[in-house]
Amino acid sequence: MNKTVLQAVTGSRAYGLNHENSDTDRMGIFVAPTVNVAGLSWTSSDESWSDAGPEGDDNSKHEIGKFLRLVLKSNPTLIELLFMNEYEILDEVGQGMVELRDKMLYETGIRSAYYGYARAQADRILREFPDHKPKMARHCLRISRQAIDLLTTGEFNVHVGDPEEYFALTDLPFFEMGMKLESAISEIDSCESVLPEKYDFNAIDSFLKEVRRNNIG
Repeated sequence: MNKTVLQAVTGSRAYGLNHENSDTDRMGIFVAPTVNVAGLSWTSSDESWSDAGPEGDDNSKHEIGKFLRLVLKSNPTLIELLFMNEYEILDEVGQGMVELRDKMLYETGIRSAYYGYARAQADRILREFPDHKPKMARHCLRISRQAIDLLTTGEFNVHVGDPEEYFALTDLPFFEMGMKLESAISEIDSCESVLPEKYDFNAIDSFLKEVRRNNIG
């Protein structure tokens, strides 16, 4: 039986950028029995699931093996799940994931993945302005600042410091908004980094193997 080891409210409510009509999205990590993962019937479709509720709320979970593979590619959405301020579910394995997060971060991965995401958002705004979705600018600035904090300190706060600054992007003239976003994106490339060159494969591999041994089925 699958066991959820970590779950949190994500998205705008975690960032402090929610409004009265915002969805309540959740993401989690589950551990499948090792006998299932090792069997021939285990497929990629078993590794993740998502469910959009009637109100638009999105709930998704990833099996711990897939989650770790994606985090080691510096997936921004999954990395932030390990930096949440609050968790609805957090057992011993989930806590172990949080404590191991610094072993998963590495400079080239963070620079490349976060820069790519922020750049894609900025380019889309440029193409669609003034018909772009306002939240795209907020996402662009938020992900850029997450990357800068990760690179310069090794951690970040999911909850943005000043939500009003992000909402105010909507009212800025196009040129001024573009300059603000471009400045943040360029800093991803130029800031000094405290992160190692590579993630700690041995520490992460040992952790996952221990989880598998303890969840045979």
